[in-house]
Amino acid sequence: MNRSTKRRSRTPDIPNLSELTEQVEQSFFEVMRRPPRDGDRLFYWSYCYSDAEFRALMIATMLRANTPQRLIHIFDKTGFMVSKEGYKRLTKDEKEEIKRAGLEYDALDQQGQENVYKLSDYEEMGTEKDDPLRNALYIFGNFIERNVNSGRHTVDVQRFVCAYLLVRTYRIVRAIFRSQKYTTSEEALVLVRSLYEIYCKLVYATRSKRNAKYLLDSDFGLSSGVYEVLVKDGKTKRHILVNRRSGKQIPRTRSFYEYISTSRFSEDRELFEVLYEYLSSFVHSGSRHIASTWIDNSTGFSLTHDNDENLKVFVLMLTCLISSMTMQGILSLRNISEVSRWDISLFCFATRHIVMESAVPHGSELEDLFPKMKARAAVLPAKVKRFITRP
Repeated sequence: MNRSTKRRSRTPDIPNLSELTEQVEQSFFEVMRRPPRDGDRLFYWSYCYSDAEFRALMIATMLRANTPQRLIHIFDKTGFMVSKEGYKRLTKDEKEEIKRAGLEYDALDQQGQENVYKLSDYEEMGTEKDDPLRNALYIFGNFIERNVNSGRHTVDVQRFVCAYLLVRTYRIVRAIFRSQKYTTSEEALVLVRSLYEIYCKLVYATRSKRNAKYLLDSDFGLSSGVYEVLVKDGKTKRHILVNRRSGKQIPRTRSFYEYISTSRFSEDRELFEVLYEYLSSFVHSGSRHIASTWIDNSTGFSLTHDNDENLKVFVLMLTCLISSMTMQGILSLRNISEVSRWDISLFCFATRHIVMESAVPHGSELEDLFPKMKARAAVLPAKVKRFITRP
């Protein structure tokens, strides 16, 4: 036997990679209802987790596919999961990184510590496809990567502000998604309020570049050092900012109602009148919910609650509705990819159907709110165009 046949291959080669890829692509299609395209993340749920958590999920996937421990170790240390063909396209430094990880595993192998990855260590995190917030997170994340970070389009002030607000939307939706198991619905509605406030600002920013510039100056002017708080007659006027160079003054007194009033949908203004007051009641010290926390005439206040299932469903529905409204708003921007238009239209269509078909128990405090939500859902995209499969 010659030397070359004795030598252990240093090139990663995942068994049944084509079969694993086919399974992942099928799972992607079942969720997004389209084939994956260039620039898509095949693991659509990757946007739900941090990099470390995603890596753990990938290791679990590889273990289920009976991937050799050596290749799992290489992926864990380098982040690369490639076939021989993919390996050829890597840079010299990337190949060296993979080689070092392989040698590190060989040393563990010689010490009898080769089976270091066990599926039982990664079973807690699931990849269920039935939570619509996963789809929302995928669409927001994919939109940013495809339409803003790709470098294909010029990022002017308006596009920058809208993209920033989308990033904030993505992070809040992810916080709501991740908090579902560990917090009450009332506490989650505090996050929903922040989500809705961002939508109000996005409505304002998408109406004109001038509006976007105002948000940029009023929200970021102080931190960037371009603006400072007005001082007049020795008194600080914190509601007015002054440009350090030009002396131009801008107010900081515009309300969320002013932002939402610029919407092209009258349903937005009607929904705001009931929804913002309702969400704010979970943040400020109003007495709206006092009856639900007062146990009886002698015991006092309850500090914790079991999750009310009806309210839990409402939080999910409201989060999806506001996400859909946000998605609909960004379609007004120019140069939106066909992939993003499809994903957004599909999510809005599904959300519209769910909200329109839902009902609330008679006597619920949501009875006044639901008709306004349904009216807003009625102006979400009602049709989904056939997806164009050309590159």
